Amino acid sequence: MAVIRSPVVVALVAFVALTASTTSSTTSTTSATSPPVVAPPREVSPFSSRADFCTTVDTKFKGLKSTGPGVTKDAITVVMLAPSVATDNAAAGETTGDPVDEARVFSELVNECGGINGRRLDFHIIVEGSDPQADCIQATEDLHAFIVITWNSFGAESCVTNDHHTILVTMGSPQSNATLAQTHGRLITTDSSEGVVQARVLDLVGSGRLDDTKVGILLPSDFPNGERVDEHLKQLLQGRHINVVFDDYGPSDAAGGSAPDPSAVVGRLERSGAKALITAGISSTLLELLQGDNHPLAIYDLAASSEGEFDDLRQSGGTTLARFVNDVGVYTWTAVGEQNFRVDPSPGEFTTTCNRAYVTFGHPDLASKNVPAPSSTVAGICLAFRIVARALVSAGVNATQRTAVRALHTLPYVEDTAGDGARKPRPNQVINEPVTQVQRVVVLDKAEYPCRHPTLPKDPASYRVCLVPVQGWDDGGHAVNGPLWPD
Repeated sequence: MAVIRSPVVVALVAFVALTASTTSSTTSTTSATSPPVVAPPREVSPFSSRADFCTTVDTKFKGLKSTGPGVTKDAITVVMLAPSVATDNAAAGETTGDPVDEARVFSELVNECGGINGRRLDFHIIVEGSDPQADCIQATEDLHAFIVITWNSFGAESCVTNDHHTILVTMGSPQSNATLAQTHGRLITTDSSEGVVQARVLDLVGSGRLDDTKVGILLPSDFPNGERVDEHLKQLLQGRHINVVFDDYGPSDAAGGSAPDPSAVVGRLERSGAKALITAGISSTLLELLQGDNHPLAIYDLAASSEGEFDDLRQSGGTTLARFVNDVGVYTWTAVGEQNFRVDPSPGEFTTTCNRAYVTFGHPDLASKNVPAPSSTVAGICLAFRIVARALVSAGVNATQRTAVRALHTLPYVEDTAGDGARKPRPNQVINEPVTQVQRVVVLDKAEYPCRHPTLPKDPASYRVCLVPVQGWDDGGHAVNGPLWPD
């Protein structure tokens, strides 16, 4: 549980996969109706520029005073919890990046631009130990944090938000409604864990791809909330007068597993004349049987299997099965920017701005050298500081926990780390209360084979299965909006 207050020896961050988020205008692709969402007020802040991390402010503030723990007349205390692996990697000189150094640079850059409403940012990093409660105590009672930041899931969230009435900003850690309901608005997240599968269902049904098509539903009993998904899926399909010719939820196979027998499924597809199958997960056995059956069928995977899982089909079933996957049409969903194999995505304006600021201010010696490709790790740390700085400015010259929570809640959705052109999932930058709407951006992808990345040799043995956005989803995805299904 060491506290870091000075720079460490670092290696500049290597390029990693971009996070799945969104940055442009919101459009609904579903037939679901929802109440209009009022956009937050226009924000005026030195930390809202798209071209720079921040703009310098030299305004003189008078009469500043302490407003409680973490806010003195001179400074606002912000503490970041860093996983020990981050500092271990940096000390070993590994090229996976050093978020500790990135956080240090951006905290210093906040102060270089004039601080927060006349106060400097008093920034500390705690290297997480084995006892999250102890880390919480160190951040809140020893360092008197006004805001705590973490970019991993943290085992003592309620210690920070409830026991010590302190704001906790979590980056890259989706939160449930149950958790958000218990933290009184002090738990800040950039993503909700609610409505993930529902967004795929709404997107598929609302897209019209299933209209005038006989549809079969096959969901294994171990698919999370599968019974509820099955029920609402049928209602949506029937609402569009789509013919559901069979619906299997959770039957066991002969071995007592959670999935039905593939040969029985093929038989049902033949008898029903289904032309589309909605399922969860990709079964190589089922695909091999379908391959022999020569039954024309489009398959939609609500489990959102990864590119790696799709390519496992090629490795286990050979190129013949891989070609069948391509020809029959197997589809799944990803977030924007996750289809990285065939074509490397543009890093986007925000990621580029953050990386330029990190190198120019934190490592000017590298500015004239070969700088690595823009890193989403740098952009993620940068986004955390932009969110915190923007909210603190908006909270006013004598910020309190109450005014900061309100400022975070109404912060407009200005930026994230997705590439340019991606759509906004919602009008607000962060989430700090239970959600009642599905507000997500999704991309429907088709499994493609053969798929050759430009950097691979022109050897067919190097070809693989990869996910390629379907036309209409390839320009920033679909913003899906609709009421959240009741429990």
